[in-house]
Amino acid sequence: AVYLSFEEPIEAIKENVKGFGWDFDKLEKSGKFAFIRYDPFHIEDVFNILESKVREIKASRVVVDSISAIGLHVKDSTELRRMIFNLSMILRKLGCTALLVSEMVPGSKGISRYGVEEFVADAVIVLYYERIQSSFTRALQVWKVRGSAHSQKLHPYKIDNNGITVYSKEEAFIQR
Repeated sequence: AVYLSFEEPIEAIKENVKGFGWDFDKLEKSGKFAFIRYDPFHIEDVFNILESKVREIKASRVVVDSISAIGLHVKDSTELRRMIFNLSMILRKLGCTALLVSEMVPGSKGISRYGVEEFVADAVIVLYYERIQSSFTRALQVWKVRGSAHSQKLHPYKIDNNGITVYSKEEAFIQR
């Protein structure tokens, strides 16, 4: 797998996942995992670097964290959409399962920041973190999965030391 980060330093990511028992140093040394930390101000050749690293370690999975960071530095919306589309085509051509992280502006409508992510993706999962009276709750919704039936409902989930647990038999009550 390859993890491409535009924002968070690699050491911070490694530290954050230690609670899950993941040893990225060991995976990197074995050649099964690679981090790429890239400055979003110099985005021009990042996709070539990513493609090269995927081929080098024969990665089948790629995380891009985040598409939103690219958009902060590519001001032309048409160019940004083209870049996201090209990225998805490169990863599809390489046969990779891609996780493209895209944050939303709080209070915004829709499910993507730039209006293209959900069209190039094979699957879209929307995570919500909403205030309900005096506390906050988490919910997720599978927005789409190409070629698969899935729940249309919002389901609560939690993140703890064991990872993510989705309560698929329960419904979340978030006003949308």
